[in-house]
Amino acid sequence: MSWFGELATIGRTETGWNRLAWSPMEAEARAWFSRTATSIGLDVRQDGAGTLWAVTDDADRGPWVCAGSHLDTQPDGGAYDGALGVVSALEAAASVLESEAGRRHPLAVVAFVDEEGARFRTPTFASLAITGGLDIDHVLEVMGDAPAIYGVTRDSLASSREQLERVRCFLEVHVEQGRSLADRDLALGIADVLAPRQRWRVEFEGEANHAGTTRMEDRRDALLPAARFVLAVDQAARARPGAVGTVGRMEVHPGSTNSIPGMVAVTLDVRALDFVDAPPVLIKAVGQVAEGPVRVVEAERIEVRHGMPGPAAERPGQGDGVRQVI
Repeated sequence: MSWFGELATIGRTETGWNRLAWSPMEAEARAWFSRTATSIGLDVRQDGAGTLWAVTDDADRGPWVCAGSHLDTQPDGGAYDGALGVVSALEAAASVLESEAGRRHPLAVVAFVDEEGARFRTPTFASLAITGGLDIDHVLEVMGDAPAIYGVTRDSLASSREQLERVRCFLEVHVEQGRSLADRDLALGIADVLAPRQRWRVEFEGEANHAGTTRMEDRRDALLPAARFVLAVDQAARARPGAVGTVGRMEVHPGSTNSIPGMVAVTLDVRALDFVDAPPVLIKAVGQVAEGPVRVVEAERIEVRHGMPGPAAERPGQGDGVRQVI
C-alpha cells in the first residue's frame, strides 16, 4: 500500500475523514508519520507547539529547507487537504536521500499540528506559535488540557518561537480547493499571493417568547435579521471582485422548537486579495439589517489572518465603520 493509502485509512468514515486536532485519530496519524519518516532515515523531533519535524542527519549544520503540511482535518474533511502536502514532502525527501545527491542545506518534512482549528477555533495554531503570533492565554483557556496529549504546555508554547530560526524556507504542495486550475485544464499552479482572512462574530438581539401564543406583529425574532444578514453577506462579497464571504456557524438561543429566537450569533469569514476589501463586506451586510426591532449588539473581530499585506495594527480604522453602523 502506498503511503497516501496508509494515511487515508486513519480517521476514515462513511462521510469523510475525521482526524480532528488533539484527538486519538490525529495522534494515530502522527504515529504513522513518525514511523514513515524514520523508515527513510529521518530523525523526528517535536517542537514546543507539538509540530513534528522529520530532519536529515545534518540538521545541526544550518537552517532547514522545509516542506510539508498538516495531518488534522475538518469534520468530515477531504482526503487530500493537508495529507497531500505531507506525503509529497516525504516522497521528495525519500527520493533525495536515495539518490545520494549533494545537498547544500539540511532537509525537514513538517507535520503541523492543529492547522484547521476545527475543535477549538484555533486555526494555524502551530505556525502562529513559531512566528510569535499565538495568544497563548486565549488558546489554553479554550483548549483546556487537550494539548497535553502531545505534552504541550504553557512553557513549551512560549519557547516554540525558537523553531523559526531553523527554517530557511518552506514549501507546501496543496490540493486546489476550488476550480481555477480545473477550469483551465491545468494540473499545477504556483500561488503568488495569499488572500488575508478575517473573521467576526456578530450577534442579533431580539426577544424570546412562546412560538404558539405570540402574535406575528408582536414578535422580535432574532433569527430574521440573522437570515437577512447571511443573504447580505453573499451580495456584498459578490459585489467586490476577488472577495468571498461565508457565514459558517450559527447559534440560535434558546434553541427550542417551541420558542421564538431571542438571540442569534453567527460567524463571518471574509477573504479578499486586497486586505482593505474585507471590512466593507461586513459593514455593508450589517448596514442592511441594522435597522428595525432587532439590533446587532456585537460585531467582534475574532480572528485576522494576513497574506501579503502588513498586520492589522498597521492598517488602523478597519473597525471604525463597523462600530458606526452598529
